[in-house]
Amino acid sequence: MKQGEILAQIVHREFGTYDCSVLLDFAKNKGLFATRTEHLLREGDVLFLPDVEESQPKGMQLKLKGENVFRLGGRARQIAVRLLDDERKPLSNEAYTFSVDGSAEREGVTDAKGYLRESVPLHAKRICIRTKLRRQELGLGVMDPVHTVSGVQRRLNNLGYHCGAADGVAGPSTQTALRMFRENQQLAVDGIAGDETRARLAQVHGE
Repeated sequence: MKQGEILAQIVHREFGTYDCSVLLDFAKNKGLFATRTEHLLREGDVLFLPDVEESQPKGMQLKLKGENVFRLGGRARQIAVRLLDDERKPLSNEAYTFSVDGSAEREGVTDAKGYLRESVPLHAKRICIRTKLRRQELGLGVMDPVHTVSGVQRRLNNLGYHCGAADGVAGPSTQTALRMFRENQQLAVDGIAGDETRARLAQVHGE
C-alpha cells in the first residue's frame, strides 16, 4: 500500500476492477472490515489479497432479445467536508464553489449541519473550497497518523488553525495553532502536542 490510497485504488491496481467487494468479501478480511467503512484503512492494518482466480467476477446472464443494461463500477468517490465559522459553529446553508485539481469550479450550498458533499475522481489529489469569506485547499489521501507532528499539523490546518506547511517541524506557527486549538477546546493552554491534544484532535477532526 501507498500512503493516501483508498480501497478502490488498491483493487484497481491489483485486479483491474473498481469493485471493492473483491476485498470486502474475502474471508480473511472479514474481521478488518467488520467495523470499518470500505474506504478507511489505518496504519498497521493487514489487508489480505485473494488469488487472481478467486477475484474473477462471476458470470452473468444476458438477454438474447431486448436490451442489456450495464453500469460501470464507480470511478469516483464521495467526500464530505464540514465548514465551520471562527467560533467553530457550522456554516449552515452556505453557498460555496468547489474545484478538484484546478478544474472548473462548481457551485453548491452546505446542508443544515454545515456539510458539503461532492463527488471527486478516484485519483484526485487536491480540492479547493471557496465561500464568501474564505478559501481553503485540502489534500486528499495525504493524512499522516495523528501521533506524528505532520499529522497534527495537517489536522490543525484542516480545522482552520493555520500551521503553514505540514513539514513535521513544530515551529512557532504550529505552537500558536496548538494553543488556539486547546483554548477553543477548553483545555489548558499550551503549545504542546501531547496525548491529550492528539486524542482531542482525532475526536474533532476524525482519524
